[in-house]
Amino acid sequence: MDANITIAIISASSVLVGMIAQHLFGSAAASREERRQRRIDVRNRFEECVVRLLEETDPDVHPVPSRSEITRNIIRLQMYLNLEDQDHRKLNGYLNSLGISISGYSDSQDKRLILQSHAAVLDAANKIFKKLDA
Repeated sequence: MDANITIAIISASSVLVGMIAQHLFGSAAASREERRQRRIDVRNRFEECVVRLLEETDPDVHPVPSRSEITRNIIRLQMYLNLEDQDHRKLNGYLNSLGISISGYSDSQDKRLILQSHAAVLDAANKIFKKLDA
């Protein structure tokens, strides 16, 4: 009888340990998937903000820029940035330069300067997109 009880306890214990392990592994997989999905969502929102900003500041699309919309998009983008990261700091600098050139704080709204700023913003944003995709 003692052997039967011991076998029953060992069987029940191994089933319990298996269930706990399965739960832990399942939770870890779900957590990884949630983090991956969150990263994808952040990347998509970030990309959408970059596209909106570039559209709003394009002199061919909007000859008279909407300063409030441009400022709103720059601020949205800056909220995503981690200024401890060098690529994020670079993008922040390019965003500020673009904002200054559009808002009239610089000497002129030179189309060439604005398009150069577009290229710099797009290049820096692409580096960040690659990090978010990793």
